[in-house]
Amino acid sequence: MTSPETQALHFPPSRYNGNKGLCGPPLTKKCHGDEESESPPIIGKSKGDGEDTDDELMRLFYVGGGMGFATGFWITCGAFLVNRRGRHAFFHLFDSFKDWVYVKVVVFVSSLQKARQM
Repeated sequence: MTSPETQALHFPPSRYNGNKGLCGPPLTKKCHGDEESESPPIIGKSKGDGEDTDDELMRLFYVGGGMGFATGFWITCGAFLVNRRGRHAFFHLFDSFKDWVYVKVVVFVSSLQKARQM
């Protein structure tokens, strides 16, 4: 079964003779826009099946993500290297948080053990 869009392509071009408004394939008469030169391809668009575009976008995504991570990492490390007071405050906060999590886990496990014994 053919779709309505491609059904007209199965007829011989002679069937369309006498129709002044028709142009393009399968007729030899070119349409108004066909005579102009092709515009340069749009960045991110490919003439193929789209796989090249997907690969290029994924590559750009990973490159951008890697550069963003490296930039953020070195900004953070640079701030810690330069600012002694900030570095000590950060690691004190980190140690306090670690201790808080440890206490919460121990209390939770203890309450589970008590509930199991009952």
